[in-house]
Amino acid sequence: MKNNHIEDIYPKLDEVGQIIKFGRKEIVYSMKKSLNNFQENFKSLITKNEQQEEKIDILKKGIMDRQLNLDTLNNKYDLVSSFLGANPPKNEAMEKFKDLIASDFIEFANNESALAEEAKALLILQDVEKRLQDIITFPSIYNKNIVAVGGGFSAGKSEFINSFFMDKEIKLPVGINPVTAIPTYITVGKQNSIKGYSYKGGIVSLSSKLYKELSHDFIKSLGFNLKDIAPIMAIETPMKSYENICFIDTPGYNPANIGYTDSDEDTSKEYLKHANTLLWTIGIDTNGTIPASDLEFLESITLDDKKIYIVANKADLRSRDDIEDILDGFEEILDEYDIEYEGISAFSSINKEELEYRGISLFDFLEEVNNPVEVQRSILAELKDVFNMYRVAINEQILWTKNIQSHLKSLELDFLESGVDIEDNDKANERIENMRKLFNHDYLLKQLKSLETLEEMILQSAREVFISLE
Repeated sequence: MKNNHIEDIYPKLDEVGQIIKFGRKEIVYSMKKSLNNFQENFKSLITKNEQQEEKIDILKKGIMDRQLNLDTLNNKYDLVSSFLGANPPKNEAMEKFKDLIASDFIEFANNESALAEEAKALLILQDVEKRLQDIITFPSIYNKNIVAVGGGFSAGKSEFINSFFMDKEIKLPVGINPVTAIPTYITVGKQNSIKGYSYKGGIVSLSSKLYKELSHDFIKSLGFNLKDIAPIMAIETPMKSYENICFIDTPGYNPANIGYTDSDEDTSKEYLKHANTLLWTIGIDTNGTIPASDLEFLESITLDDKKIYIVANKADLRSRDDIEDILDGFEEILDEYDIEYEGISAFSSINKEELEYRGISLFDFLEEVNNPVEVQRSILAELKDVFNMYRVAINEQILWTKNIQSHLKSLELDFLESGVDIEDNDKANERIENMRKLFNHDYLLKQLKSLETLEEMILQSAREVFISLE
């Protein structure tokens, strides 16, 4: 019974009192007193009920929070277990290539001392091996033009890539804190697919909900750097165009100290180095210029033979007049630092539109680079460069030993012209012979032949890796 209903009873009691002839005051008083007691008890009951309901709500919330925490812990455990247990796809050609590098090439390099830049050669081979493994692991990037999206923290890189997605159900993580913790490959696909790749090359399928959680904060909550066991992610999703482009969402090179961000700069440099094209994003929502740290970072990486396009992102937060001034300033700064670029676009990732551009439109530029790349030719050329390094060094060593042999011969002739017969001097003759043996280039000729054989074996092995993809 509601309280206002009780209040309505009092006038009725007075009306009843008018009917009673004897003791009506006492009867009405007694009835009102009883009604007041009932009202007080009723209020107390309502209060207790409300308190009980509040306690029940708190208990329910506690249970839900505990269940949520339990679900989160289970998700984390399942995620880590999946990556640790994921095995790479078997590829005999790739295994053969790895064995040749690990055994035959290393044995050759240990027996060869002519090349001074041997460490550089080995790094190139290791890099080629990693790229081949990447292609085997996720063949969707094979022959794609690698377009890396780089920039500083909060430049809007992930939101920029999201603007090309046709399906709203899938998106790269975005936020005010550093969120791109793990580099992600993005290619055109008929349907949505999100996969994580383990350090062993194994594949783990992820839901879009779980992928959105893979921020620096999430990784920090694990207690270790997830990138150590899951160094890269890959997304396939419908896009209107760009079937020959593979975008790479890289971590900001200068993130705030959140989670495991110490290696973000090195990670960015690694993936920008392997990209054919670089889209450099700069958020113009703050000061509207190119940060000095961006310019320093661009100067610190190898930009040779890379096409660079500048994206003045978050342009929807600026007026048209501001945008014109900002693009003018961008042009002046880039020219001052001798950074060659294809164009500058004032772009709104939220509205998915280009408001202004200089040089060439962003969309026209992306159409230009939307062409397949001869990955096989590039990798084979790098392998040949390594063997040419050894070939040049060995030939230089052979030439040097031939010069020494020639000098020794001239020395013998000089002695003869002077009337000194070295053959009569056992000690001198022995030393000359020892020098001839020391500078004999027969061993170098054998090394050169071994190099030719090893080169053909490794090149053929690499070709077989590409054949296995067909």
